[in-house]
Amino acid sequence: MPLTIQNFDETNDEVTQRGKEYFDNGAVASLDDAGHGEWLATVIGTKEYSVEVSLKKNTVTSTDCTCYFFETNQYCKHVAATLYAIRDRKDKPAKAKKPKEPKIKSPLQQLQHAADAMDVAYLRSFIKTHAVHNKEFTNSFLFHAKQIAVSEDTSVENYRELIRLAIANSTERSRKSIHIDDDILAGYIRPLLEQVRKHMADENYLDAVAIVKAMIEELSSLQESTFTGDKTLRLFIQAFELLQAIATSDVPFVFKDDLFEYTIGKIGTGLFSNTVLEKSFHTLLIHLAIDNQKRNRLLELFARKVKESRPQSPQFYGYSYHPAWIDFLYLQIDLLRLMKRDEEAWQLLRDNAAYNEEVRRKAVEYALEHKDYGYAKQLVQERMVEMRSSDNQYRYHKRPWEILLLKIAEAENDKPQVLTLAMSLLLDTMDIAYYRIAKKHASPTEWKSEVQALIQKIFSRHLSVEFLGKIYAEENMTEELFQLMKKYQNIYLLRSFADILIPQHKKEIFSLYRSAIEAFAIEAFTSNYSTIRDHINHIIDLGGLDTAREIVAHLKNIYRGRPKLLEQLSKVKIPA
Repeated sequence: MPLTIQNFDETNDEVTQRGKEYFDNGAVASLDDAGHGEWLATVIGTKEYSVEVSLKKNTVTSTDCTCYFFETNQYCKHVAATLYAIRDRKDKPAKAKKPKEPKIKSPLQQLQHAADAMDVAYLRSFIKTHAVHNKEFTNSFLFHAKQIAVSEDTSVENYRELIRLAIANSTERSRKSIHIDDDILAGYIRPLLEQVRKHMADENYLDAVAIVKAMIEELSSLQESTFTGDKTLRLFIQAFELLQAIATSDVPFVFKDDLFEYTIGKIGTGLFSNTVLEKSFHTLLIHLAIDNQKRNRLLELFARKVKESRPQSPQFYGYSYHPAWIDFLYLQIDLLRLMKRDEEAWQLLRDNAAYNEEVRRKAVEYALEHKDYGYAKQLVQERMVEMRSSDNQYRYHKRPWEILLLKIAEAENDKPQVLTLAMSLLLDTMDIAYYRIAKKHASPTEWKSEVQALIQKIFSRHLSVEFLGKIYAEENMTEELFQLMKKYQNIYLLRSFADILIPQHKKEIFSLYRSAIEAFAIEAFTSNYSTIRDHINHIIDLGGLDTAREIVAHLKNIYRGRPKLLEQLSKVKIPA
């Protein structure tokens, strides 16, 4: 079940309880809704911690905290406190709850209070004579002074200079590497991103785009650097998403025209090569190409890129390999479809199907979509012949192509072929979905023979016992399934099939379950104790409360020296 703002505290674990205490005591010193589902908070603990929470609607998609505990657990009390604060804010949108004053003042709050009480002349004197000896403070002060100057003279170059200063302030150099402190750099970049959002809200798109262009151009140059984290990368991606939002919004034609020329001018410069934004960058161009003249320029550009990088002869690589030219090919196809030139898009796919396995599969799926079953089969069979003669892993690599042949056979309602392919895939994958496809396309007489042959093959190939159990369950072969449970007495098998066998073998199944749990407990580690608890609860759900009581009493008596196990046994759902 996905983690949401409504259900995150249902587990009521110790970390979440501590987060509730922090929230109740006003430790969430600040909570900002940054827009687009991003929430930023400052939580006071032994020191100040920065927390980030990303939401999609009310589902939590990511969290981050600067505390040590989060690094190893990906969750902490500061994140929990922030989730409570977000829920509280969402529950009272019209009247946002003012954060409680923390019982203990943070160093930042103490500093703010002292600064407010000081004379301006004294503060200036302090900065000149004392703070300048603190390098981190000096860097930050100079950056913000520069930021004030840039805000009065907004241009891409001025913002690029500002970001270069932020990078310099975050960089440590050695003879062997360049090391960038991600927390420091993200701290500089985040306010700039907020400035972009503010400009967008005010429909000041020129200044918003100037900042985003500067961020993209400077941050993309850091791909070879060593970072301590991924906060800057995430901000980089957010900046690009804001640029896409501007490009797809209702802004003046002249503005989009200027942005198109800027963006297309970056193609071939290496600005986005091998970055996470490369594909998005090219998709952005399609959004900006709002007339056929621009779209034809893009088609020529993408076609040239395909021609430059496509191999001269077929090159079928491993399934994880994705040559760069394929992205340009797909962009061409998407653009042609956008221009209602579907026949050209289809021909382009056909022309390139021979050069790469992924493109060939795409062509097969396209042919299926357009009911060109003969061509789809031809593409698949040609590839399978090639693989059979050259691939020593043919047995494994043929599977995606067999799946495509199965789809074609289903589309053509070729029942014998569906049955043959589905049974072959069933034995290869042990995926019960193929069993159901095969059964659907076989006559009762045919199916009886197929099942007998299938069970013999499972035994002869020594396939999974659980797989055999699933076949027995699907065929309602309860006696065979019960004998399987008796033979193996495995708690996981019992968990999977006990509910099917309870109506006819209630007493025996509870006895088998008890023996299996007690045997499992002998060798169990601490991490398995919750598994024992869950299986005993499953027995109760099946109606075996008395058996559950006996198991708990037996285990508590035998393992009095295992406090963690006793703790889990105390959580079994036995009525008082």
